[in-house]
Amino acid sequence: MTQYEISAVLTTIITAIIAGFVLLRGWNKPLTKYYGIYTALISSWSFCWFKMISASNYSQALFWARFLHFPSSIIPATFLTFSQYLVGVEKEPRHVLLRRIFYGLGVFFLSISFVSNFVAGTVSKKGFAYYLDPGPLYISFTICFVVSVVIIHYQLFKAYRKEIGFKKMQIAYVLSAYAIGYAGGASVFLTVYNVSMPFFSLYAIPICHMMIAYTIFQYKLMDFGLIVRWGIAYGFLVSCLAGLLLAVLFVTEKISRLYFGGIPGIPTLVATAVIVASYEPLRKWTRKFVDRILFNAPDLQTVLDGFSRALHGARSLSQTIDNLSQELKKVWRVDHAGIALWSLETGAFSPLPHEAFQDRAIQALGGRIERSDFLTKTLENERRLFKEGVITQDEVTALANRSRLGERATLWKIRRTMRQVGAGLCAPIMDGKNLIGFIILSQKTDRTIFNDEDKKILSRVGELISGDLRNFISSNTKETGWSLTKLSQISTAG
Repeated sequence: MTQYEISAVLTTIITAIIAGFVLLRGWNKPLTKYYGIYTALISSWSFCWFKMISASNYSQALFWARFLHFPSSIIPATFLTFSQYLVGVEKEPRHVLLRRIFYGLGVFFLSISFVSNFVAGTVSKKGFAYYLDPGPLYISFTICFVVSVVIIHYQLFKAYRKEIGFKKMQIAYVLSAYAIGYAGGASVFLTVYNVSMPFFSLYAIPICHMMIAYTIFQYKLMDFGLIVRWGIAYGFLVSCLAGLLLAVLFVTEKISRLYFGGIPGIPTLVATAVIVASYEPLRKWTRKFVDRILFNAPDLQTVLDGFSRALHGARSLSQTIDNLSQELKKVWRVDHAGIALWSLETGAFSPLPHEAFQDRAIQALGGRIERSDFLTKTLENERRLFKEGVITQDEVTALANRSRLGERATLWKIRRTMRQVGAGLCAPIMDGKNLIGFIILSQKTDRTIFNDEDKKILSRVGELISGDLRNFISSNTKETGWSLTKLSQISTAG
């Protein structure tokens, strides 16, 4: 195989694997769905291109030279859709119009793929036995493709300049990756117009998707880490079961021949029984191994057990808060953690432990957060706006950047309070419909963002803390200045 063929095969395999995982596990989320479709189209185009340059006769080469425009005609439109969902502008009227234009052009070029004025034939050129020979209409496709890619990169660049935090880093890596990918991938047009294509150019596409994979894991683009984790877990499970099946069949076959005269069915029966008995414990072990060892992900039951020990081992409220803060730091790998707890004595939420917030801006404001604050009001009454009711500073910023002026002002006030307490995330602690406190976590030390799995576990931790704090505070009202019997009055007073 030539270097061109190797790079095409590598691109096909890598993009097909990524597309398969994404579409299998992320079809219900628009961002992951369109990324999966877009990546599948790249894989299809790469396969068709490989078939064209490796064809053994003219008719095969001509078919693939024309057929490769089925996926490639739609690639710009799906790339645009993915990028619009990434930066959150997919519903803006001008972006909807732009998307319709892209899909309209894509359908047009797809419809003329087998017209001789579009692809005239295949000829030998620049080291290829068969390569696409353009018709008079083909230049329009080339121009549209290049201009479309430039427009999309410009839109991503504008969003990059506007965003801050992790979203900015996500866009930066996506922008850089696809700039490299398209610089290499678009070089296939060079040979169409009798210009030599560098042999290494198509390797830019696998490099591009490796950069996207890095963004997925480091900056949690699309929570794809969960998809890969499931893929590895169940792939490993199937491999273990297959290995176990072969081993059991081999051993039982030997024993059957030696002691039972080769009675048919015994090896299969024994192997089936072993597989059935081994499946569940092996599945649990595999899932735990992949989660804890390969991905260092928190295990829900282990986390809840740790917080239960932290609660039950404390003899005072201050010790309880200290224990919980240390546990929060350990599980989520943060430098700063605490709990803002409602106090009837101050009539506000007090961030605890006090020493953890001494150097924070909240101290200049009396070390208290009013119930009328937009952060606490959102945690109590507008939790539906955020996954699991957990608010992250990055999500607030992203929402504000694409909201109207009035909504943006409210979101900036939420972010302001989060910054005053040094919070990258706030998770509510509810007692029925009333907010009795909230968990405060700084950004993670490894610079990764809080994903849906983190939020789900923090939501469960909040429920656990709520129940145990209720029991604890009921017998320690003097220390806390907090009366559960007057809890129903708190919301009314706020």
